Amino acid sequence: MFEEKSNPKFSQNDYRILFKDRWDSTGMDETILGIVKEGVFEEYDNLKKNVPKRMNNIFNQKREGIITSKDSKEKTDRIIEEHLALALWNKCKSLTWYTPKTNEYHLIYYQFPLQRNRKHNGIGKVDFLGLTKVGQLTVIELKFKKEGKEVKINPIGSLLQGLRYSAIIEANLDLFRIEAKKIGIDDILKKPPIVQLMANKAWWDHWLIKKNPARGKWKFPFSRLLHKIESELNIVVDCVALDLSSDDILGVNEGKPIINNIPNLYPVCFEENDPYGKPSRPN
Repeated sequence: MFEEKSNPKFSQNDYRILFKDRWDSTGMDETILGIVKEGVFEEYDNLKKNVPKRMNNIFNQKREGIITSKDSKEKTDRIIEEHLALALWNKCKSLTWYTPKTNEYHLIYYQFPLQRNRKHNGIGKVDFLGLTKVGQLTVIELKFKKEGKEVKINPIGSLLQGLRYSAIIEANLDLFRIEAKKIGIDDILKKPPIVQLMANKAWWDHWLIKKNPARGKWKFPFSRLLHKIESELNIVVDCVALDLSSDDILGVNEGKPIINNIPNLYPVCFEENDPYGKPSRPN
């Protein structure tokens, strides 16, 4: 279990950008500009300074790809995404993934909790932790759109979730480097994690291809924001799409969600007519 050093300075209410997941999808272009003006980079730095520090045994729970949620029979978006994470873990945990931005990486942990108690439940948990070939941690935020269902969290909210997790991990990076050695990982770099926004193509299609003038012309400002995050915070944000549909999720075998095939991985492009780059497949 986690132990936690108390930090009286920390309150989730002080971070109204990074702890807000659901952003209005009307006027997304203006929202993106407002996030920068309202100080998202300052919030990131303050969160790193004030977030509760973790101690000891952060990788102590084995990850065997088995459903453990008591509410696993409910088909909420959260449960669907958790089962997808388990299915990808079961199919691809031993494989090498590749994208042009992240380069080669592999998965090392899933559903990584960042809070110790209910007081900090809003912090959330990382869908996947990855590790690049050169030893850089990767925070992977997973989204999935099921056919016929609406999408509740837009790319702005997904990005801010990933940044929140990155700040907490960066603040605890020395601990991560020590604890990772207990599971055979010796060389985690002292660099901020890469933030990867991973979703199936149906999710990205909803935002990139489906026309909705009410959203505004948001793609170019979003791309600019990603570049600014890299220059201001030294964080690479990698947006990728999986060619994975509901039909590819075959169900559960002995408590383990399974998928039919290893999915292709496409880099997502915001400034091109074709939003998807050349695919790669974990191998």
